Amino acid sequence: MPQKSFYDDLEFTGKDFKNTPLPFGEYDGCVFLSCQFAAADLSKFHFADCSFKDCFFQPSSIADTAFKSVSFNGCKIQGVDFESVHPFLLQLSFENCHLDYSNFRSLQLKSTEFVRCSLKEVDFTSSNLENSSFVNCQLSNAIFENCNLENCDFRSAHDYAIRPEKNKIRNAHFSSENLSGLLQHLQIKIED
Repeated sequence: MPQKSFYDDLEFTGKDFKNTPLPFGEYDGCVFLSCQFAAADLSKFHFADCSFKDCFFQPSSIADTAFKSVSFNGCKIQGVDFESVHPFLLQLSFENCHLDYSNFRSLQLKSTEFVRCSLKEVDFTSSNLENSSFVNCQLSNAIFENCNLENCDFRSAHDYAIRPEKNKIRNAHFSSENLSGLLQHLQIKIED
């Protein structure tokens, strides 16, 4: 393992880290704009108070990577295995991102914000999403099983299928027009 370097308050714009890897290290307060992380190995990196804007990850290795107060905006993050990240002080937010086919199994994701994201076939099995919000998110075929969804906001989410008996959903917020996502497994017909 190479020696870890420290980078503070830097901006990386338009970099392709597939061919020229991002130097191994800890990044604090850094901004990544329109960068390519396709097939990049970010294992054991440390990102704190960083933001990724219009970046591309598909698939990228993030095994044992620390994400502390990290935001993603306008990023394509398809098929990425977040289950393997370092869990200590994990805090993420996503806005206008494509997270389809990604894996968030067994993570502590309390108060995570997903805003206008595509989360098709994302696996949230056994995750703690308490107090999280899914604002105008597409959740078709997303897996919610054995999750803590207490106080979550699903009011503007679409196409979810959540089985209340397999998840904790106390005080979660749902809109009346999308209640079918809680009843779909019962194979009943809901009509206006």
